[in-house]
Amino acid sequence: MIGVASRRHTGLARGPALFLSALLGLALASALAGCRDSGSQRLDVQGAALERGFHLTLYADSRASDMQALDVAIQSELVEYEQQHTAFLDRLAGLDAALPTAFGVSARPLEQAYRQLAHAWLIDSLAAWLDVRREGRYFLEVGGDVRTRGTQAGRRPWQVALEQPTQRDASQARQLTLDGQALATAGDFRDRWQGLAGSTETPAGWWLANGRERVVEVSVLADTALEAAAWAGWLLQLPPEAALSQATRRSIAAYFIVTAGTGYDVRISPAMTPHLDVGD
Repeated sequence: MIGVASRRHTGLARGPALFLSALLGLALASALAGCRDSGSQRLDVQGAALERGFHLTLYADSRASDMQALDVAIQSELVEYEQQHTAFLDRLAGLDAALPTAFGVSARPLEQAYRQLAHAWLIDSLAAWLDVRREGRYFLEVGGDVRTRGTQAGRRPWQVALEQPTQRDASQARQLTLDGQALATAGDFRDRWQGLAGSTETPAGWWLANGRERVVEVSVLADTALEAAAWAGWLLQLPPEAALSQATRRSIAAYFIVTAGTGYDVRISPAMTPHLDVGD
């Protein structure tokens, strides 16, 4: 899958997010091979934001000097978002310290909920900032979750890769086309492979052999990153049948990876199907 909603590291990719990096590499190769738009400038900004990997690719009909100024402005916005993020966490810490511990009251659940959605807030905030500046062609990624606008090089639609597990530690890719939408992922099916050899705490393959199917990863396509992240986090907590049923009933575009027998199975909601390449 594209993103990792838990245990993300700084840098562009880890585990499923490697598919995203690979696809970005292909896009760069295409641009260098001559797919670049006539008169369009390309700007790539990457690094860390909110303790997660950050990447922005943007195309604009601007002069090189204008793109350099835009780069500086984006970096300035990121610093401001980081400051807001730190200030909010400090306020939560102060609230937690002031709450009466004798009654088991804590602000930590609120902090955990905020941390799970903070990267989505950053994505939507920066996207809104770019929209106000009338930047109509960009691909924005934070921690593996993405939001797009317009088209990439050659006026082709933005595409990302979703993993389709085939066997232990192996998978194929399904291409997902993004048209001004956001994609967020909750869970990480690759985490489930850890411990397959078994240990005193975790017998080998216990999550596959316990007789219950579980949603271990879900990616959701929505208009905003916050909406996608919220739906993905909720669907991850449901049993597979209920999750797919809710996604179908609510017209949520969702891509599920669930435990099945001795491996994994992919299930796709009807609303997600039109956005995927034709698969098996």
